[in-house]
Amino acid sequence: MTQTLLDITNDMRALDGLLAEVGSMLEASEGEVTPEIQAVLDAVDAWKAELDRDLEVKVDNCAALIKILQGRSALRKEEAARLAKRAKIDEAHADWLKGMVLGEFQAREIGPLETKRFRVAVAGNGGKQPLVITDEAALLADPLMVVVTRALDTAAVRAVLDAGQEVPGAHLGPRGQHLSIR
Repeated sequence: MTQTLLDITNDMRALDGLLAEVGSMLEASEGEVTPEIQAVLDAVDAWKAELDRDLEVKVDNCAALIKILQGRSALRKEEAARLAKRAKIDEAHADWLKGMVLGEFQAREIGPLETKRFRVAVAGNGGKQPLVITDEAALLADPLMVVVTRALDTAAVRAVLDAGQEVPGAHLGPRGQHLSIR
């Protein structure tokens, strides 16, 4: 039966417990290795060797799967970027063509046109009217037209902390860990 990584590590915990029991047995026998204790030690050694082999195989298989998944992910990201680029080209082409048809409809004052598959017409845009700013400086001079926002400068906070100074309300956290597969 193939064991999972969790099964193997649970067995290793059980082995640790068994080793603690052997330690108690050795204390009770005042350090003398009796035949019973030797039998348990031999069984522990054999079990540990088996678990070490199983762990190595399981971790090797996990690492191989991780590498495959990372490679597949990179390929899919690359393909997604390629398709996104193609989609932008198609969208730009559609927008250009739509502009050409709109321009002709407007220039020739063509009304709604029914084709075999579509109804094409010039329509007005909905929503809010476009805002056109002609003099930004004049608007910025009026305090009612300006919103002031405050944002935390995390780079400055980090620089002060990196310099060894304290910053009330902030501190550098511990670095995390990651699995390295080479």
